[in-house]
Amino acid sequence: WHAAPFSDHILDSSGDVLVDAVGRYENFQQDFKKICSDLDLRTAQLPIRNKSTKRSQNYASHYNKKTKEIISKIYERDIEFFGYKFGE
Repeated sequence: WHAAPFSDHILDSSGDVLVDAVGRYENFQQDFKKICSDLDLRTAQLPIRNKSTKRSQNYASHYNKKTKEIISKIYERDIEFFGYKFGE
């Protein structure tokens, strides 16, 4: 369940969006602020915890051809729905 495509949680069986807003990881702070503003939550804060001290590599460097194919298949709907390009 926790590794299910995210779209499984926010789209119904017809592909209709069931939520009012979706924040993107790469815009996490900005999207959180926008959602809080929309909900009139002026005091809400999103603390940063367990921030890595390691410099991150491009995620694609962690996959080989086979694992890229597996992930691309499992998360095909998410990749398309959210406009991502996987494995680049």
